[in-house]
Amino acid sequence: MPAAAAVITSAGVAFATSATLPATHDSTGFAALTFIPIGEVVDGGSAGKNYNKVDHSPLSEREVLSIKGSYTQGTRTLELGKILIDAGQIALATGLDSDLPYAFSLTMQNGDVYYFIATVDSFTLNIGTIDSIVGSTVALAQRKETIEVPLP
Repeated sequence: MPAAAAVITSAGVAFATSATLPATHDSTGFAALTFIPIGEVVDGGSAGKNYNKVDHSPLSEREVLSIKGSYTQGTRTLELGKILIDAGQIALATGLDSDLPYAFSLTMQNGDVYYFIATVDSFTLNIGTIDSIVGSTVALAQRKETIEVPLP
């Protein structure tokens, strides 16, 4: 099968959160949680391991050596259509005022699931223009690696 036949679109991706963290950072630990769906996510952003570049400039050489340094799991920015009574959005707003991370799940249209832990670092209200939907932007600073669970 050509690789292109295995790709999927973002249509149908569902985001959910839990204030409870998994007992273990693996698929079993996350699957044991009860997740609250986050409504009206219109852009799921991107995140993943990002290494800092460390430059080393020995005086005896002209070349600057770039070396991988520390890394973060990145910050995923969600764009939402704002709904004041959506339980998932309420959970995110609650997480904003907490220093504790939350658990998150992303379920793809084909059934693959991605789990991660993140702190809610911002939750803004976006008014936009006359032809805009009132929305929110949420920044999730991910911790630890993302757990990928492919559809069996």
